Amino acid sequence: MKRLLIVLVLSLAMASVIFAQHADTVALGALSDVTLTVSQLDAVNRLAQTRLSATAGLQSQMAAAVNELDVLLDATSPDLSRIGTLSRQVRRLAAEDKQIRVQFRRDVWQLLTPAQRDVLLVRLGF
Repeated sequence: MKRLLIVLVLSLAMASVIFAQHADTVALGALSDVTLTVSQLDAVNRLAQTRLSATAGLQSQMAAAVNELDVLLDATSPDLSRIGTLSRQVRRLAAEDKQIRVQFRRDVWQLLTPAQRDVLLVRLGF
């Protein structure tokens, strides 16, 4: 039962990261319908590169922790303390990933004029 709970918690954490990646892709795709100035486009590209660099390390750490958890959960006598530590680490990393992505969206939003924001909102279905 404990194993099922741990797997469920980790699955939810990883699913939230995957969903956030998809949401970023949709938002950036919608942004292509907004006419951006050269400086805005450069700024968005810089923000996107910074976000990718920041989240790549987190995702790598998360994958390593999940792999270690998988091994520990299959062990004959699992180290419950280590399992707890890794589970908390995955949740913390997922939260950090989310925070970086939310900040990225805020920063991009701040670059847009009110008219550009309106176009983006319509494109996103709001």
